[in-house]
Amino acid sequence: MNMDPSANNQAHAHPDGEDHTGRQADTEVQSRPATVLPPPSDLVAEPGAGQVTMRWQPVVGAMGYFVHRSESAHGPFVRLDHGGMGDMLAVPGPLFADTTGIPGKRYWYAIASIFDVNVPPGELSAPVEASPGVENAHPLTLRVQARTAAGQLDPVWHMLGSEHLSQLFYGEGPGGSQIGAEFQEALSLARRELGATHIRAHAILDDEQGVYREVAGEASYDFTAIDRIYDRLLDLGLRPIVEVSFMPR
Repeated sequence: MNMDPSANNQAHAHPDGEDHTGRQADTEVQSRPATVLPPPSDLVAEPGAGQVTMRWQPVVGAMGYFVHRSESAHGPFVRLDHGGMGDMLAVPGPLFADTTGIPGKRYWYAIASIFDVNVPPGELSAPVEASPGVENAHPLTLRVQARTAAGQLDPVWHMLGSEHLSQLFYGEGPGGSQIGAEFQEALSLARRELGATHIRAHAILDDEQGVYREVAGEASYDFTAIDRIYDRLLDLGLRPIVEVSFMPR
């Protein structure tokens, strides 16, 4: 999530002609005392088939971690690009599997704690060495005894993530599927059987909802579509979590 408080602010004209865009938010961020967290301890790296699995002890106050990798124990260590972007390169930890390495090649890994995206990450942990395995993964055999009840499922999936929640109102789709009705049924099942209570409204302010337009050169905002989506989610027993990111500038 982009948490830069000035990233999505629009410029406004002021009588003195000075650009005040995001100035107050930037000043507030700069005035806060920087909190630099220590690196996580007990980092271990275990080789697997084509990947390396890392585990470490959580750091109190960390919102996430950056994984760094080097081809030498002495560095340089580079932040691992696992296919995310920007602050999405942060991982929640304390478990991560690196699948981007070359099987059989030696790597050294180190972890840095993150307190806030507006604060530089802390120091790196002591590096550990591991190589992605070149062998194929061993087959996994799983036997399930379903004749008798083993207990109640612990509902740990309290929040769901969903993009394009406007699909709740879609009609017939490919193959005759009823997109909106099936989407609502899936959310209802997650509510009843998995204990989901909240839903992350990803990209809710994208252009699909028609929130922003210009009329005669003036900005006009219409939240009707979003109100409709949120009302339907509440009818399904889910509370929306507004993701203030991926929005029009």
